[in-house]
Amino acid sequence: MRDLSGFEMDEAALVKKPKPIGWFAAGLIGIGALGFVAAYYLPLQEAHSTLLEKHEELAKKSSELDQTLKSKTQTLSGTEQRRDALEVFIKSGQEAEAKLKSQLEMAQATADRQLAAYTKGKLARIELKPDALLIAFTERASFSPHSDRLVPQLGGQICKATSSLSQNTQFRVTVEAAVPEDEKDAWKLASQRAAAAAGLLADRCQVKLDNLSAQARLVKAGASADALILHLEPNAPAFLRASQAPGN
Repeated sequence: MRDLSGFEMDEAALVKKPKPIGWFAAGLIGIGALGFVAAYYLPLQEAHSTLLEKHEELAKKSSELDQTLKSKTQTLSGTEQRRDALEVFIKSGQEAEAKLKSQLEMAQATADRQLAAYTKGKLARIELKPDALLIAFTERASFSPHSDRLVPQLGGQICKATSSLSQNTQFRVTVEAAVPEDEKDAWKLASQRAAAAAGLLADRCQVKLDNLSAQARLVKAGASADALILHLEPNAPAFLRASQAPGN
């Protein structure tokens, strides 16, 4: 048989033992990989996480801004509606005010014409107020002394002077009788005079009872020369009131 010992030795020689340089290279590669992970991957992952957080914050802010915008839009819409309603309210009030002023001025002109002799003789006075027409007579022009009997010729003059408003159902007439407090049975006389004047307006001037009222008043002796006062004013105020404005 052939001697194989030499062959076995040659085969053993062919098997090379690993050299330390291989492990060193592998270590360098590993260190490089770890360096790559540390230098690039970890910061990239951290940046990605930060980006996600910022995105969530921006999404939240966007949602909040959207809600705020919707709320502001609703508020603006409501404000515009209230503004429009208020403009309509003011316009209607101004129109009513202008109409009332015109009616009162026409009634004043009629009263001035019909009662010219009374006003010239200081027996009556006519006063135009923003929302009413006032016609006042002295006791001499309206009642017999210490009596509730009306001066005969006054009735016709009152009806003519007040006809433009007293016949208008949108207006009311308040009759006020004023008597000095030192007059005998002053309250009784004042009440009787107010009733007598209201009766004249209802019967002779055809003022509807629903639009007619009477009041009695006592005044200090010599404080006022007015014994009979007629207040002609609208049933409903034509002027704007803050409490009537829309939204209050």
